[in-house]
This record gives sequence, C-alpha cells and structure tokens, in this order.
Amino acid sequence: MTQSAHLELDGIVQRYGTHTVVAGVNFQVESGRIACLLGPSGCGKTTLLRCIAGFEPIAEGEVRIKGVSVTRPDFRMPPEKRRIGMVFQDYALFPHLTVAANIGFGLARSDASSFTIGNKGYLVCGYDGKKRLSDLWEYDMEQDFWTQKASMPGTARNSAVAFTVNGKGYLGTGYDGENYLKDFWEYDPTSNQWTQQADYPGSGRYGAVAFGVGNKGYIGCGYDGNYLKDFYAFNPASNSWEQIVSIGGSKRMGATSFVIDNVAYVLCGQNNGEYVDDFWKYDAQSGQWTQLRDIADTSDDDYDDEYSIVRTNGVAFVIDGAAYLSCGESGSVRSDSWKYYPTTDLWENVAKFKGTARTATVSFSNGERGYVTTGKSSTYRFDDI
Repeated sequence: MTQSAHLELDGIVQRYGTHTVVAGVNFQVESGRIACLLGPSGCGKTTLLRCIAGFEPIAEGEVRIKGVSVTRPDFRMPPEKRRIGMVFQDYALFPHLTVAANIGFGLARSDASSFTIGNKGYLVCGYDGKKRLSDLWEYDMEQDFWTQKASMPGTARNSAVAFTVNGKGYLGTGYDGENYLKDFWEYDPTSNQWTQQADYPGSGRYGAVAFGVGNKGYIGCGYDGNYLKDFYAFNPASNSWEQIVSIGGSKRMGATSFVIDNVAYVLCGQNNGEYVDDFWKYDAQSGQWTQLRDIADTSDDDYDDEYSIVRTNGVAFVIDGAAYLSCGESGSVRSDSWKYYPTTDLWENVAKFKGTARTATVSFSNGERGYVTTGKSSTYRFDDI
C-alpha cells in the first residue's frame, strides 16, 4: 500500500450468519482519485460501502482511512468520527422531521428497559407516545455509538424489567396496553439472538424492579391491579424460578435497584399514591433482606435533614463502589442526583443531571462512567444520552 492512499481495504470479509456476502476484498483509493465499484445486484456492493462507512462490523480484515485503522473485527470507529459520508440509494429520511429528529428516530421513548454487558449498554422496548416497542439497541460506551440489534420476539411492551447474568441479558414482565405480562426472554449478544425462557411465576405485572447477583436474577414488586412486594429468583442454568422472601416494608411499583459487591439495594417507588421512603438491601448468600436508613427526613438526627430522595421511576448506576440515583418524579420530574456510600449508609446530594429533567428513563454503567438515556417530561420523549 502507498503512503498517498486515502482509503485502504485489506482482506475485508463480511458474513450474515454462515452466509459470506463479502469475501476477501482488497483495494485502495489514492487521495484526489474517484473510484467506481461495479457488480451485479446482490453481489455485496452496498454491504461493502456500509462497512467502509462504519454502519456494519466486519468478520475479517481491516479498513484504513489516511493510514488510520477505522474498522477491524475487534474495533469499529463510529461513523461520525471517520470524516467520510455515505449517500443512500433511497431516501433514509422522514421529510416531516428535522435533521435532529431524523438522527434520533427510533430511540425516543420512555418506560424502556436496559441491561449492561461489559462496555455495552442495551436499550429495549418502551413506549414512544403512540405505540409500544420491541426493538433492541446496543450502545458502545467506549466508542459512543448505537447499533440496532435483533428485536425482542415477544409482545411489544413498556415498563418491563431487565438484568444481566453471566454475560447475557434477561427481560420480562411489562404492559402491552391491555395485559400485564409475565413472559421472560434471554438475549445472547454473541449470537444476537433471543430465546424464550420459563415464564415469571408471579402474577403478570409492570413497574417491577430487577437485579442480577452472582449466577441468578431477581424480579419483584410492581403492579398487577394491586401493589406488590413478592420476589422470585431465576436460575439460568436450570431455566427455573424460585420464590424468595418478600422485600420488607412497603409494597411498591416504580422502584429503583443497584448492586454493589454482590449485594442488591432496592429503594424508592410508590404505593397507592404515596412515595415510599424505606430502603432495603438483599444478601443473596443468606437470602435475607435488611432495612437500611430511610431516604427521607424521618429521624431526629441531622444526617437526613436535607434528604429529598424519594421518587418513582428514577434510575441508578454504580461507579467505583458508590451508587448514584437521579431523575424520576415526585409530583414533578426530577434532575437532582444523590450519591450513596454503602460503608456509612449515607446519601450525599451531588451535581444535577445535566440533561432535561425527566422520568421513566434508563441507565447503563461500566463501573467507571454512568449513562442516562431516553425518558419523558410530560408527553415529550427523549432520545439523548
């Protein structure tokens, strides 16, 4: 390859499943030159262009722009950072939407579900104000771009719950506009496939809370026409459920959870129109719930005098052994954020969420950074992150 090459393709292979659509393509385009890619319909021209532009990964080979590697099987620079563009054969825009709305189309929603696997966050299902959704989007926290993945095959829904166990994502419960759901699904990011698992054994519900600890996942609380506090554990190895001890304190829907050092924490939510202030942790090894300090000013001590933590439909994530709670609603949408220290069982008011105040949002975290995306304020649905 010459030093003047603007674009270099070295052994590019792309496959869909077992079908190879691009097989070992090599060429270069020097700066200032125009190249034309010819071939019959279906030979892989568009696929190759999408690989160059960064819209698709590759199975083998490397793409370089001005000598810089932008695509390999283990790496893909986001399309917007490549300083190249692709003009589609057919219009890929909605003429009634703005540029910003076209870019964000497909992501704007509230009441979605999320789970994290490594440095990838997954956003699935939700409600866009007109219809329930079943699509799945993968967010690369290192490269800052989204990729659409295989849609969840079950009923489109909002207000479902999700968790991660052993590198796979799990989704269940929710509401389809008429029914409280209890079906349960497993997502394998390696194969990009969903598999239906044993139904959730509790009543169909929405607004539940979930978390993964060790080799099991847990779902409880929510609303099925009544407020709930029962809990069940799922074992992926046996595809089976087991009822565990119910959370203490209040029944609730719209609660928030997080996990630190294999201990799960559940807080917030509402019960019959009241925002609950009791806070609990669950030790999976002992199978016991332990009540922590309330998240409202309920004591005679000074530590909780400024607490304004209670809310429903907030989000939480963990960074460096501390939890962060933000967004949600309690009479109005929230943007205040609180940091929790498990060693002291105390909360600290920290910097506000920088986006617009919102509720029914989701979050991701890789342990070093936290991300908040989608959600709503009144009837407006967000697509920012």
